[in-house]
Amino acid sequence: FSIFGGYGIERGPLADSRVVTLGWGGLTHLHVASKRLGFHGKFLRYRRWDNDDHGLHHGLSFGTESGAGNLGLAFEVGAARSNRNHWLFTAQVVFKVAVPVRIPLRRGAAEPRE
Repeated sequence: FSIFGGYGIERGPLADSRVVTLGWGGLTHLHVASKRLGFHGKFLRYRRWDNDDHGLHHGLSFGTESGAGNLGLAFEVGAARSNRNHWLFTAQVVFKVAVPVRIPLRRGAAEPRE
């Protein structure tokens, strides 16, 4: 089981945003030809959009993510509301290619147990 967090800044032609993510999940052994670890997790995300046309929006979204080796897939849905009662809706599907980094936290933890 693990807890993860993150902070991001997104820039665009009509809006800038700040994103704070809090998630939880864990690793699992995959039954394939070689030793592989998979990741599964859920996350909550707070977004603060500053839109040129509709002002400041505050919103929440939630999602799930699964990965195996270098590949991952995430789904997210949410909404944000401005003080002018303008709504933004978020729905995204993300395919990820990444380099997994394993950081052993104790001596002898470099290889996964069977």
